[in-house]
Amino acid sequence: MILIYQKEMKSYFHSLTAYLFFALFLAASGIYFSVICLNKGYGDYARYVLANISFVYIVLVPMLTMRLLAWEREQKTDQLLLTAPISVRSVVLGKYLAAASLLAGAMLVCLAEAGILSAYVQVNWPGTLAGIAGFFLLGLCLLAIGTFISSCMTNSMAAGTLTFSIILLLMLLPNLYEVLPERGRYACIFVGVLIGAAATWIYLVTGSGRAAAATIALGAGGLLAAYLQFPEWFDQGLAKIISWCSLSERFQEFCQGSFNVSSAFFFLSMAALFLYMTVWETESRRWF
Repeated sequence: MILIYQKEMKSYFHSLTAYLFFALFLAASGIYFSVICLNKGYGDYARYVLANISFVYIVLVPMLTMRLLAWEREQKTDQLLLTAPISVRSVVLGKYLAAASLLAGAMLVCLAEAGILSAYVQVNWPGTLAGIAGFFLLGLCLLAIGTFISSCMTNSMAAGTLTFSIILLLMLLPNLYEVLPERGRYACIFVGVLIGAAATWIYLVTGSGRAAAATIALGAGGLLAAYLQFPEWFDQGLAKIISWCSLSERFQEFCQGSFNVSSAFFFLSMAALFLYMTVWETESRRWF
């Protein structure tokens, strides 16, 4: 894993990726830091800077993840990795940790800006540290999603475009509340679509129709039982689902000055889930 990690770090800095990443991050954070915090004297760095620059992940995450695994398939070098005496998990983690290391470097930039701000105004350090931690956890979650998308694609540009689109959708989820239907049946349809998508992915990865059929049967049975037993759960169900899944809303809780343990666990769990799916997807190509 260490060799994979070192290789990916070198590739970031031997190309323009790392330099563009830090340039874009510095530009976004620097504008809000100088205009709002320094000029107006606001000491709440998390609320006035981090809360406003989470949109940069829409560009930064595809930039870091689009080449992680899709590029290997595009250049036909993935077969070397899959036949090498190293586990797929080590390959995936090595590549993911390289991207996470660049993200950690950006967090050092945030700490430096907060330190500069403390020389002029009183900085809310507990809130600032909670905001930086939340920003980092949000980034880890999105990087895992981007890594999974990269593992499913055979073209790095296509992986970057799809990652951009999905992260944009995730960031815009809170804006959908007002246009969502309130009836419970729409929530059932939405969950049913998710079950079908999960079954399709299982079939594509494993090639097992039985596993896909079992996923549909179990999911549909659980959904029907829940709807019959607890119909009130599905009232305004789409809004509830989107609110629970909204990454940006969970991140905003950190920017309010408190470290939310449940949201931190959610981010880490989502990252672990997508990394596991990435390993599963990549491992399947070793045998099929």
